[in-house]
Amino acid sequence: MLLHTPEVFHLGTSLRSTARLTGTTVDESMRLEASIDRQLNGSVEPFVPPAVVIATVHGEAELVIEGDVSEVLLAGARAAAEYFAMHLGRRPVELVASTRPPAPVVTSLQQTGIFFSRGIDSTSNLILADRGQLDPRPDLAIVIEGIEPANSSEVEAAVNAKTVEVARDFGLDTVVVSTNLRLVMDCHIEWINAFGSVLAGVGLFLAPGLSDAIISSAEGSQQRFSGSHPQIDPLWSDGNLRFHHLPVDVERSERVRLVVEDARAMEFLRVCVRGGPENCGRCDKCLQTAVLISAFGGDPAQLFAESTISAQDLRNAPPDTKLRRDFVQAARVGGQEMAADAIDAVIDMPAGSPSPTSLRIAAGRARSPHESDDRDRPIAWLALGAAGPELAAIVERAATIGDGCVLGEGEFVTEHVARAAMRRARITIWSARGAPDDARRAIDCLRSGSRPLIVHPKDELDLRRADLPMALSALVGSVDDVADVAATAEADVVELADHLSSGGHGWMR
Repeated sequence: MLLHTPEVFHLGTSLRSTARLTGTTVDESMRLEASIDRQLNGSVEPFVPPAVVIATVHGEAELVIEGDVSEVLLAGARAAAEYFAMHLGRRPVELVASTRPPAPVVTSLQQTGIFFSRGIDSTSNLILADRGQLDPRPDLAIVIEGIEPANSSEVEAAVNAKTVEVARDFGLDTVVVSTNLRLVMDCHIEWINAFGSVLAGVGLFLAPGLSDAIISSAEGSQQRFSGSHPQIDPLWSDGNLRFHHLPVDVERSERVRLVVEDARAMEFLRVCVRGGPENCGRCDKCLQTAVLISAFGGDPAQLFAESTISAQDLRNAPPDTKLRRDFVQAARVGGQEMAADAIDAVIDMPAGSPSPTSLRIAAGRARSPHESDDRDRPIAWLALGAAGPELAAIVERAATIGDGCVLGEGEFVTEHVARAAMRRARITIWSARGAPDDARRAIDCLRSGSRPLIVHPKDELDLRRADLPMALSALVGSVDDVADVAATAEADVVELADHLSSGGHGWMR
């Protein structure tokens, strides 16, 4: 894989740096842009962290980096590559680059930056800094534009303007960096396992004017692997800019308490993932945060338009395994009566079962402005998994309506790769024999904008339909179903293509 020398453009009052990452299965253009009021690093270095992660995900033997790289950054990136390889089940990618000593800097012009988004973690760090309890203490808020893919451009502008206003109210200077790295990384790896490398890339882009950059810890003294981790974040240093994963000794329950106790924070906190300028109060993230806030005596009505919380709400929006620990902590140290029933309901829920509401949201979700339409999906159909007889039959017929792709179960076909392929396909098909968790795979498929079709042996079809949630049962078919539609549409390839691109609903009769 090759990380190309960036192209640097001056666009009015901003500077844009764009670098291509190319390989056997990858061709991505990565972009960073910020105001020329600051010193910026137009070299290849800011693109090294995300490139290392992508190369590792794809099992590349080596990543060749064009241009000189700080010898400190190269050594740290090699160590980071080993961490990612170990946790992603890959071999460490070999980094090939020419090196240079750390560049000289004017330390008197450097600042300490903190990545600030108005979420629980960065807001609690802002409060700690304001109290003089964060070391190093930041004097610059780094606001990133382009890492919330649900936001329209209008919403993004409004959200960032408010974030800048809040940071200035806390006495910090501000800088806004625009990037497409979230959209690039989403095609290869889950954001939770990638965001630290993106933050590091943004920090290195600003490096000439930074001595330190603070990445807010999401879990305190965590042991689980994450894309931002106290053992990984400092490795992205270029020898002058130091990255800090802070604080490692403050658990989520204490972070929520800090936010609740600070009157200012309860006016600007934003956690919503639905792409609106304010918190909607009904999405999973809003509901879960509202419960945690109420557990510490806060009033969710200050932040959420719809603030009534019930145990059923949380059953319909179950938190993942990591967040469940937050609720256990809240129940132990907070436990306000207002949220007790909802917290207990979440703690007692069986892990890993998709709820009917989450299925409906996934199936009926409006496409984000950032998602491509069918014209930008070069794959008409995608077949996942080993090509058993049922899958082979449907692939043979699907091949008559357009270009497709079979993604097998080779050494480097991870769920991240499968999801990236789904984003490029109009319909995704697989054999139930090779996918023990059809519901979860179908949810991933729907969220990617593709349409799922689950192929079952005819003698198991009725039984499997009964086992699936109603939202998915209509998306299950047999080889005979496919054959019937192929026969009736044989003279009209366009009609069969329409069935595929609409999700196969016309097939399942």
